Amino acid sequence: MSQAFNLVLFTEIKQAQNVKTGNDKEPNSKLRAIVRISERSSKKTPRATPRDDFVYTWNSTISLKLRSQLKLPLIQISVWDKQAHRSVYVGEVRFFLIGLLKSLAYNEHTSSWESTPQWYQLYSSEDKKSFSSGTILVQFRVQQHLSKKNLFFNAKSDVTLSDQTGSSDLLNQYIQAIETSTPRSLQKKAFDLSNPNEQRFYPDIETNALASSILDCEIDSMLEDFTYRKPNITESSLHDDTLTDTDFESIHSDPTIPSSALVPKRILFIEILSVTDLPPYKSFTRATFDMDPFVVISFGKRTYRTSWRKHTLTPVFNERLAFEVCDYEKNYDLQFSVLDKDKFSFHDQVATGFVSVSELLEEKTTDKPCTDFKPTSSNLILLDKPMNANESADNLLDTKKKKYKRNVNTDATLQGGLLRKYELVMSLDGKKNWSRKTKDEYIPILKFNTRFERYEILRRQLWMHLLQGNDTQMKGTLDLIELNYFVDCLGSNLSDKTLASFFEYYDKNPWVGETLTIEQVIDSLERLVFKRQCANTHENYIINIDTCPLCGQGRLSLRQDLDILKHLSICASRDWSTVNKVLKPSFVSSKAATRRWYSRLLIKLTFGQYTLGGNSANILIQDRDTGYILEEKMNIHVRLGIKLLYKSFDKANSRKIKTLLRKLSIRQGIKFDSPSSVSQIPSFIKFHKLDVDDCLLQLDEYKTFNEFFYRKLKPGSRPQEDENNSNIATSPADCRCTVFESITFAKTFWIKGRNFTTKKLFGSFYSREMADLYDECSIGIFRLAPQDYHRFHSPVTGTVGKVQSISGEYFTVNPMAIRSDLDVFGENVRCLLPIQTKEFGRVLVVPVGAMMVGSIILSVKENQEVKKGDELGYFKFGGSTLLVLFPNKRFKFDSDLLANSNNKIETLIKVGMSIGHTPEEPQFERHYRSFEEEPVDQQLRIIRCITGGSTFEESKQATQRRNELLGNEGSPQEKDLQVENLSWEAKNMNLEELEENESLLLYDLVNDGT
Repeated sequence: MSQAFNLVLFTEIKQAQNVKTGNDKEPNSKLRAIVRISERSSKKTPRATPRDDFVYTWNSTISLKLRSQLKLPLIQISVWDKQAHRSVYVGEVRFFLIGLLKSLAYNEHTSSWESTPQWYQLYSSEDKKSFSSGTILVQFRVQQHLSKKNLFFNAKSDVTLSDQTGSSDLLNQYIQAIETSTPRSLQKKAFDLSNPNEQRFYPDIETNALASSILDCEIDSMLEDFTYRKPNITESSLHDDTLTDTDFESIHSDPTIPSSALVPKRILFIEILSVTDLPPYKSFTRATFDMDPFVVISFGKRTYRTSWRKHTLTPVFNERLAFEVCDYEKNYDLQFSVLDKDKFSFHDQVATGFVSVSELLEEKTTDKPCTDFKPTSSNLILLDKPMNANESADNLLDTKKKKYKRNVNTDATLQGGLLRKYELVMSLDGKKNWSRKTKDEYIPILKFNTRFERYEILRRQLWMHLLQGNDTQMKGTLDLIELNYFVDCLGSNLSDKTLASFFEYYDKNPWVGETLTIEQVIDSLERLVFKRQCANTHENYIINIDTCPLCGQGRLSLRQDLDILKHLSICASRDWSTVNKVLKPSFVSSKAATRRWYSRLLIKLTFGQYTLGGNSANILIQDRDTGYILEEKMNIHVRLGIKLLYKSFDKANSRKIKTLLRKLSIRQGIKFDSPSSVSQIPSFIKFHKLDVDDCLLQLDEYKTFNEFFYRKLKPGSRPQEDENNSNIATSPADCRCTVFESITFAKTFWIKGRNFTTKKLFGSFYSREMADLYDECSIGIFRLAPQDYHRFHSPVTGTVGKVQSISGEYFTVNPMAIRSDLDVFGENVRCLLPIQTKEFGRVLVVPVGAMMVGSIILSVKENQEVKKGDELGYFKFGGSTLLVLFPNKRFKFDSDLLANSNNKIETLIKVGMSIGHTPEEPQFERHYRSFEEEPVDQQLRIIRCITGGSTFEESKQATQRRNELLGNEGSPQEKDLQVENLSWEAKNMNLEELEENESLLLYDLVNDGT
């Protein structure tokens, strides 16, 4: 295919200035530039010496042939200082090839595509980590292959090129060929590599990993259209550092995830109106109160924050947010927190409230007004009369007129839904020692409006608005020419054949002037959208614009066209006159919103970037039950040590480090098997705030620390979801899991070890039969942290095969190590445990030991029949991991786990939770569990699981005292009770509120302790 195009990229390296050379003492530095497109396609310029003004001049042109099949669509121009005995790296500049080619303009006189000369900033790569300065002047040109005498810019101008070159569409055809032949993951990789990170370094180019992924990866979806950013002729960078993975990727981008599960079907609008009856915090001078409140709203992986109001107990916000709700998120809770802004210390938690999103997503809210809807939450009050959007604008109209002295437009664009006004009774923060008078006198109430719309309805309203605006003659119909003009205005590339099919569906002939009504056009567009969602194809796009005309947000062309439609639908449905501000996600988690700027800066400098899916020492996971973002509990010295060992220094592969980790793991295992290790149990429980109520034995019955570490649980503590259905596989452990449809995707998103293969994983037991079964298998990675329950169970029902043990190293299985160059799974100690099943075929469970793991103990034998949920074995002290390999043609992972994994987010799950199913079996539907309907013990257990609350220090005595506290109010035993010996729950429990069944208030009695 490449010979059909015969395109050549000419790169003219003109000058460089303000360059810091490798040796400042040597005045006559000689710089050389190297232009590289792929591993085998690179050329270099002659050496250049500086003039008096330290300007290096080359005026040299490099010609490289453009091939339609590239390993990586990336252009790299590196500058080197040639010294006496070596060449010193100076800096480089990188370009995303597809974006660069799209930015070139066609020149009819030369029949070529050219750019203007531009200055580009030099940066250092991350592996060099040197200080780079200076700029380089570069010009690009693309032309068909000619004779050698015409391959330079200084060729004679009388050469006729019209007969030797193609049309102006030739370059576009070549770009489409690259987008088709290059996997999407590699296009994104090249795009990321062309942008410096926050430290102004280019990411490392992993050539080996890229080469292997080329051979293994076949991705059918094409990359969305990139709009190349024009550089400024300054010494500033060409690249825009504000572009993140969120801007690049879309919810429809991954072909491995079922689109029906991930496409947002509901849009929830929330207007934060006001908060009343806040308690007065005493100021530093004690002369008045100190309260500068703001509201934090958390839902799943999204956290929003309002602006703050100064010195008030009844703040008015009038700010709006809108977010999508996928099917797997409808059981999550929506959390509201009111905080007091402090200038120097942490923001103070004032009050908290929870609302089930399923209550706000009732279908009745978008139909005719209904007043019989009653929310199940006892602290959520729905006002009797639903309110129209324009009515809510009237409430603020008089105030706005007085304040701004101007008319306010209350015409809501596409605002057809009804707003429901709620009042949420919030609970005061449980960590504060509120007096009984304060609790009785101050009951904070959050007032907010909600509106629920189905995405399909919003999109149809958007089509109606756009088509009516395009119907200038007010006919209500469109012929083929008008329809073609309409899609051209949207930037669409739909073919005439596709548009003609709209008419053929209604038995009309577009070529004789027959027309379609606006409703028929909308139905046709909706059928096309539905077809694209089901097939998950990206061959044609319906809409392609760069900037939203409603909110002004840019870079929309970097998204899929369905995401652009979603954005426009939300924007068009907003009534900008009803609120003062529209909120955007501001924080990773609600806990991050309480920290001051210097705390966040210190965390970033010490542990790395605080972000979901980030490769740093801040490990953030999402709880599957609640959707909350949790930060994994880890000792500071352990966190820093892992970061330094696996990220900062390249010593992890050395023999000394391997020997040290092996000795430490064995020594630690021996230590925790000794009777004296029992003294470590209370401190371990206290630090990790473990729940020991599920333990089969009492704490004083464990003879060693390891016995407690691999403790058994009471029967029924981990129920199996859909236990009798063998077509559903369940989680083998309490763990943080990531799952992938193939080894290729696992290596792309998570496992960064350059040499990781199934052959290396199986070691000497690798065979052709295993290669056929597992080379393209689905893989689940289930990581156990030290605070987890460390026995692992069978995810399926079947027969255990022959178990093979493989000796190895003791590297940590922390995500930082997994996403480093180390092949942790291929080098650590492990064993292969096959299970033959009827539904899934041969499933392979691979327990992998890790740092400080004494040993892996199996509880099953060969030819033993196991049921789903039966114990397979356990790990002694330390972190550990289970790999579970399924034949990908007979198994599919749950969509919510896939969505998080492809965003590099671990999901916190427990033994017995569904992880996947056979292709014929529908995904297990997880139902919402009402907190109020749970018994008191279960409510406390849920609180501990969510917040990490502490446990009883002595199980027997504390259990007895808790029963006395709950069952015998006012008894002499209660009066003699020593609070210091009670658990966190017993210390903070309010008996009157408990008797009144105000159970949600227990959420605010949580003592974070982190």
